[in-house]
Amino acid sequence: MRIGIASDDAFMESLGSQAESMKAAFAGIMARCTATSATSVMMGDATVKEDTTFDPARVHDALVAITSQLDGWDVQETATTRNEDKRRLFTKFSVTEHGMRLSGHLSLQYHVLLYYAPNQRVIECQKELSGIIEDTGGHDDRRASMADDIVRSKLESSGMRNPGEQEIFEALYNDDALRDEIAAEIDARTDPKEASLTQKKSELYAELDSHLLEVYKTSQVLIDEARLVGGEEGYVFTLDIEATGATFDPSLIDGDARTALTSRMSQLGDALARA
Repeated sequence: MRIGIASDDAFMESLGSQAESMKAAFAGIMARCTATSATSVMMGDATVKEDTTFDPARVHDALVAITSQLDGWDVQETATTRNEDKRRLFTKFSVTEHGMRLSGHLSLQYHVLLYYAPNQRVIECQKELSGIIEDTGGHDDRRASMADDIVRSKLESSGMRNPGEQEIFEALYNDDALRDEIAAEIDARTDPKEASLTQKKSELYAELDSHLLEVYKTSQVLIDEARLVGGEEGYVFTLDIEATGATFDPSLIDGDARTALTSRMSQLGDALARA
């Protein structure tokens, strides 16, 4: 049962009141940790603009600061998930007292935008790349066609008649040694100057990647888990209670369990207050 949902049971209402106070405290922590600062970024066309970002490391450290105080709880290490431009920092924790399991989930969901750091070298790399691409126009297509011809020849020599695109694809996909052999043969047939330009192009792309700058965006708002799964920005604070090995019934929680659970809630509240 989600703690905080309206209940006729006085004990559950008491836990719900504690949970609401803790949720507000967590929202304050996240608002502080995601406070933005100004940063200069450069677009792909070399235009420099001002943007704002925050430091996810501050959120990570805050989650660790909270969970490190939960002595006796089973705490999941703070982790980050990545899905394209969306990221999520989260931790989960739980404790069992007298057959009752109390569990919590804290997380922040945010998005990442990629820019270049304002650096003259980015512009220089782009100009060099443009010249190389112009000089080696059609090179990639020629290499792909050459690879197909080599594979087709090898397949025919092994007894396959008129291999099509699917057979060529499967041969390349399934045989690592064949791919290496073909790459070596293509390199041997490639004009040294063109090969040098191709190598330089790869180096320039790698250098451009090294100048990429991540800008982090989120909304300073509490969201529920459904909105989290739906990809919305914001932070989540949930607490749940369940009976281990039985159907949950608040009226069956005995006095010892109530005392222990109240103590655990206070422990979590104190951890949030000190984070």
